[in-house]
Amino acid sequence: MGSIVWIQRGRPRVVPETPKTSFSQDFRDGLHLIWTHPVLKRLVLIAILINFSLAPLMSLDAAWAHDVLHVDAFYYGLMGACMMGGIVLGSLGIAQLVRRWPFARLVPAALAVMGLSVVVLSQIPIFSVTAGCLGLFGIAAGIVNTAVFTLLQQVTPMAMLGRVGGTLLALTTSALPVGMAIGAALVTRVALPWIFAGGGVLSFGGVALSLGLRHHVADPETPAVGPNLTQMADPS
Repeated sequence: MGSIVWIQRGRPRVVPETPKTSFSQDFRDGLHLIWTHPVLKRLVLIAILINFSLAPLMSLDAAWAHDVLHVDAFYYGLMGACMMGGIVLGSLGIAQLVRRWPFARLVPAALAVMGLSVVVLSQIPIFSVTAGCLGLFGIAAGIVNTAVFTLLQQVTPMAMLGRVGGTLLALTTSALPVGMAIGAALVTRVALPWIFAGGGVLSFGGVALSLGLRHHVADPETPAVGPNLTQMADPS
C-alpha cells in the first residue's frame, strides 16, 4: 500500500492539451490583430519599410568595399565588425538611454540615425567614413530592434504572443529579399552610391511612422533584449 501511495504521488500532473490549430489559421489570427492594433500595425510597417529600404546595404556591401572603396577582404571584415559591434552596443545601451529620454523619442531618433548614416556613407566613399557610419548604423539598429520587441511585449495579449510574433517575423523578413532583389536589379543601371542614398532617404518614412507611437504606448522601465518575447502583458 505504501508503494502504491508513493507511486500515485510521484505521477506527473496531466496538463490539458491546447487546441491544435493550423499554420494558416494562426497566421490569419496574428495578421488580424496586427492590422487592427494601432501600435502593432505601426511596428510592422516600420520594420517592413526599414528592411526593404536598407536591404541593398546588406546585399551589396561587398561590391561597395571592392568596387568603390577598393579595399581587400580584411577591411571588408572590419566593416562587418563595426556594424555588428554597434548592434551589440545599441541593444545593451538602450536600458540606460531610456532612463534619460522618453522611449517614444528614442525610436524616431534611432531610425533617423540609421537613414542618415547610410546617406552619409554613400556620399563620402572613404573607408574610415564607411566604418564609422556602419558603427552608428549598428548602434541605432540595436536600439530599434530592442524597442520593437519591448513594445511588442507591452501591447500584445499573452494568448496571442506566438501568433503575433510569428506573423510579425514573417512579414518583416519577407521585405529583405524583395529589397535585395530590387537593389541587385538597379545596380546595373544606377550607381551604387545612389542606390544606398535612395534607400537611406526612403527609410526616413519609418521616422514619420514612429512619431505616432508616443500617443499609444508608455515608456517601459526595463526594455527587452533581443527576441526574448516573454512576460507579455495584456493591453489596458
